Amino acid sequence: MEPKAQIVVFKGIEGWCDRLQVLAHCIQYCLSTQATLCVDWSDHVWRGSENFDFYDCFSLEGVKTMTKDELCLYVDKEREVPLTITPDVWTLDTLLDTPIEMLNNQDIGGPLMKPREHNDACEIIKEDIVVTNGTGWRVFYSGFITEHIRVTPKLRHAIIPILKGFNPSLLTVHLRGTDRPDTQGTFDQVLEGLKKSPQYAKAVINVVTDTKELWERFKAEFPGAKLVNPNTHLLRLPSSKHGIHQFEDAFIDGLGITKWDMLVDLMADWYALCYAKLAIGRTESTFFAMARRVHEMGPENITKMLGWKPFYC
Repeated sequence: MEPKAQIVVFKGIEGWCDRLQVLAHCIQYCLSTQATLCVDWSDHVWRGSENFDFYDCFSLEGVKTMTKDELCLYVDKEREVPLTITPDVWTLDTLLDTPIEMLNNQDIGGPLMKPREHNDACEIIKEDIVVTNGTGWRVFYSGFITEHIRVTPKLRHAIIPILKGFNPSLLTVHLRGTDRPDTQGTFDQVLEGLKKSPQYAKAVINVVTDTKELWERFKAEFPGAKLVNPNTHLLRLPSSKHGIHQFEDAFIDGLGITKWDMLVDLMADWYALCYAKLAIGRTESTFFAMARRVHEMGPENITKMLGWKPFYC
């Protein structure tokens, strides 16, 4: 009997850019070991109870992949032949129907996600199925993101109308709110810094934010500021110490918002930050930091990933 090909299962629970880091980490491992990658983002944070998953939003180029449905078929077919899984807290049943507590467990990131002092992220793991819930230390290269991740037509065509008028040559400011209150006064520092630059007093400034209060404060100080996405659903949501992506379906349904609406708005904002030639934001925000790392890959590589670029780019 031929040895089985190894499968890496990446289950998510965090926000977009934490997932993006882990995804790049998984891609590195799979490319170096010829393993097949199954991205299982069927959790309530990514898609809630709605009928879309990772593969409705992205495809992976140059990487062997399988969907969760394909994983289910594979596991059912192989049940009589023992499959080894690591970490050993996972079983074939929890692999297919994951309890929420296993996604939140910081201690079961598995051997793929090593402690920070290790950097040999591509050491070969022997088990048939390697699982990570996205927790743990990631070793990733930003080039893997633009080289291997592709936005699907479904998501791209939802983003394009939002970014059609976006001019990346203008200053773009990211105002981080939600689950990380601005206790360090960074928002006020941004305001003071811009006030010392007369060219910005009445200039058009692109703004990306998920918090209505921060937007209103910024707009009062800089009347020329405009939202990259003036119709964003995100500003209709209240702030949350857990992050707005953690809101339950019933709550956002009551506001007439869907998880897909939130995802499209978030991705449009993020790609605006990727393309922006000059951007200001909080470096401890993974959303901002990852966008700027991708920006360093160059506009042609961002376009390769998104499949479209702004007119002014």
